[in-house]
Amino acid sequence: MADGTFSKLPDVWFDVYARLIPGATIIGLVLLKFGIFPDDTTIGSATWIIFFGYVLGHLIQPATTFLTIQLIERNTGVLSEKAEAYQVLKPESRGAMVLSKQHAETVGFFAVALGCLFIPFSDEIALFLQLTDQPSAESANVRLPDRLFYALTMLFLLFSVERAFEQLRRSRRYLNQARPQT
Repeated sequence: MADGTFSKLPDVWFDVYARLIPGATIIGLVLLKFGIFPDDTTIGSATWIIFFGYVLGHLIQPATTFLTIQLIERNTGVLSEKAEAYQVLKPESRGAMVLSKQHAETVGFFAVALGCLFIPFSDEIALFLQLTDQPSAESANVRLPDRLFYALTMLFLLFSVERAFEQLRRSRRYLNQARPQT
């Protein structure tokens, strides 16, 4: 793509990695947990998952961004290093875009981890909100075990921390390139 496209759409990475993918993944996992499979695997059912995933991504993204910054980026030193790197990088530079993309990936993985953590409680949440009268026992024979979601939580947390450390590595590299060599 041309450089002008990215300057006009600076948050394209954030929309995809921090909103669309986590939202659609969480919706897909909830459907799998309850054994809800579309009767037809047409483009229409995928479109609905993508649409509602994007909406869900917009709803959860502010909280996951805040938590990612507070729990991961601040504690690993990424936040301060990234701020310094942004001071030496031009906003439309490739380096700034790479750091932005890596931040979006960190937030996205963290959002999926949080979603996986709460999916096992979805029956109780639905009962509390009075969305259903009883847990969905009719699909219990095809439901995914809760242990799987806890394992996915740990996996996506690890991915999120890995992306944070990659941001740290890149930030340091950009800072070292910008400093005068002696």
